[in-house]
Amino acid sequence: MDSGAGLKIAVAGTNFGCQAHVRALRAAGFEVTALIGRDPIRTRQRAEAFGVPRALTSFDQALEIPGLDAVAISTPPQTHKPLTLQALAKGKHVICEKPLALTAAEAREMLEAARRAGVVHMVEHQFRFRSHEIALRRAIAAGRLGVLRNATFILDASICADPARMGIPDWWYESKRGGGWLRNLASHVIDLIRYTLGEFEAVSADLTFGTDRNMNADDSYSVVFRLRNGLEGVMQGSCRAWDFVNVERVSGSEASASVELDGQTMRPVLWIADRAGKRALPAPEDIAVPAALDILPSAQDTPAYDAIHNMVSGSPEYIMQAAAFRDAILGCGAGAVASANFRDGVAHMMVIEAVEKSARDRQWVRIDPLPQ
Repeated sequence: MDSGAGLKIAVAGTNFGCQAHVRALRAAGFEVTALIGRDPIRTRQRAEAFGVPRALTSFDQALEIPGLDAVAISTPPQTHKPLTLQALAKGKHVICEKPLALTAAEAREMLEAARRAGVVHMVEHQFRFRSHEIALRRAIAAGRLGVLRNATFILDASICADPARMGIPDWWYESKRGGGWLRNLASHVIDLIRYTLGEFEAVSADLTFGTDRNMNADDSYSVVFRLRNGLEGVMQGSCRAWDFVNVERVSGSEASASVELDGQTMRPVLWIADRAGKRALPAPEDIAVPAALDILPSAQDTPAYDAIHNMVSGSPEYIMQAAAFRDAILGCGAGAVASANFRDGVAHMMVIEAVEKSARDRQWVRIDPLPQ
């Protein structure tokens, strides 16, 4: 990857912050100068394990590091707003994990603060950088599918399948703290739909709550949606499935596109079906995909939550997201993929709140147009 030109960054969060962000940011050329956590012993141990020179329990202290340019926030969702506002008040660039906030109102406050600070603000939606997603977006933009008709997005995983091996963080159990499958994984799907297909107009939804696992947050969602361009679709997902399933299908008047896993490489492949038949669409040649980082080891008794994150955390798209953050800070201009920013984070929260309201009220809920 290109040099980060000496950019210094601090990472808040000792779990996925280390698994993915410390490694991806370093691969993109950043100098990861501090790791911030709540527990001093764990933070020191994790900093040593991942080669970070400072282990801190004070976010304020991290912001005073000489020459610090940016922060990456990979902490529980209820902390995103206060930590982000602290960083913005010090003029630091911010990349924050999803969901950006607990509410759309909080996300708007963060967006306004970022605009006032005049800094780079991004939300970690690395799925945009996957080669097959880039190819799909380009095919749609070029009109290869014709007029878009319908779409299906399914995202299942086994994080909560086995109650004896879940190991999810405490905040994941509570909706009011940002927990659940809708906010933490469907937010990626919502982002892809908005970025690739168009803006949401209305949703009709149902949520299933993991009460048998002592959760008052959802563990499954089912959403029928309508976009402003007329496309209708379905989003479904569960974190208590016993296998991993990722289905994407978009149909138009001229062709259909689907993402399927290659049986040998287990890599996603984009397929196009039209009058000429069905064929794989190659990855874009102009997109440089870095080599994946090593898969972090998992013991046999590693909780499912950590084991899955150990497996995916070295994926190239995390490095590509970090490189986009670097380039934006250096003023290099937008690349082939536009990163999600805090305005996108506002839009995602508007959709999530509409889904939750629809599930409560058992009716269609319209979504206001996203303000500038």
